[in-house]
Amino acid sequence: VYFGPGKPAFPSMPRFAGMFGTNPWSNMQLVTLTPELGSYFGTDTGILVVRGPDSDPLVLRDGDVILDIGGRVPTTPEHAIRILGSFEIGETLNINVMRRQQRQQLELAIPAD
Repeated sequence: VYFGPGKPAFPSMPRFAGMFGTNPWSNMQLVTLTPELGSYFGTDTGILVVRGPDSDPLVLRDGDVILDIGGRVPTTPEHAIRILGSFEIGETLNINVMRRQQRQQLELAIPAD
């Protein structure tokens, strides 16, 4: 990649920059589930939602453990955010979670920023 005058440093920068400002997922707090936490939440793998998104249309809640997003299994919190960010506005998304030690499938439409 050429970094000279008039050349963009990172061609994909506009999409990447949106992940932090107006991205509806940007205010979530996620952590990788540890075995000790897993026994409490009823699963040994997943990404724990410590603080869910503020946007009402998003159905993830504090305490949910994300098992997969659209069939893709996130391995880290950053990976989960990248997967979520890969869906376009208006697309329907299925997320499998453990909620109160019960597996649930959540369906939502990706909201506008």
